[in-house]
Amino acid sequence: MSISFFIGFYPRDDDGLIVEEDSAAAHEEVNALNAALASNDLPNYAEPPTVDSPYDRRQRFGRSRVDHTGSQSLKDLAVIAPVRRQLYLLQSADLVAFLPDEFDARPECALAGVSAVVGSIPKLQSELKALAEKIGIPMTAGNIDENTATKISDEKKLGTEKNLGLDLADVANARTNWLLLFEGARLAKERGVALVLRS
Repeated sequence: MSISFFIGFYPRDDDGLIVEEDSAAAHEEVNALNAALASNDLPNYAEPPTVDSPYDRRQRFGRSRVDHTGSQSLKDLAVIAPVRRQLYLLQSADLVAFLPDEFDARPECALAGVSAVVGSIPKLQSELKALAEKIGIPMTAGNIDENTATKISDEKKLGTEKNLGLDLADVANARTNWLLLFEGARLAKERGVALVLRS
C-alpha cells in the first residue's frame, strides 16, 4: 500500500490558495481533528489562506525526489528507530496528521471509515534526528547539507555505511524514507500547517 505525503489538508491552486469547491472532505477532516484536539485540551488547528507549494522547480518534494512511499517501508523505519513514539503512529492508521505544535498527546480522530491519529512535528523531528545517527546520516545543528540530501535522494552512499549493523539495501531504503519524512516535517513546520500522510 502506498502512503502519500501532503502539506496541509486543503487542496490548493498554483498560487497556494484553498480551492473551496474541492474542500468539503478537508473541512470534515479538520472539524474531526479539532474535536479530537479539544478533547485533549489542545488548541484548534487552522490553515493559513495561502501556503507555498512544497515542490521545487524540478518537482521535488523539498529535497526528496519522491512524495510517497510504501507503508511497509515506513513501518520498517519505525522499527529500527531508537525513539519511536511519533514514528509508531506510522504503523497504526490510514491517516496520520503531524501538527506544527509541540505536544505529547496522540489524539485519535473520528472519521467515517478511516482510522486517523495526530502527532507533533517537533516531536517527530526529534525522533528523526535520533534515527539519523543510527542509519549514518550526518547532521549539523539539526539539519543536513544539500550534498547529503542529494546523495540520499539519489540513493548514493554517504561513506558512513560501515559498522551500522544493517544491510546496505536496508540502509538506502531507510535513508530515502527518512529524508521524505524529514523534508515533509520541515516544509510543513515552515508553512505552519500539518504534514498529512494518507494511505
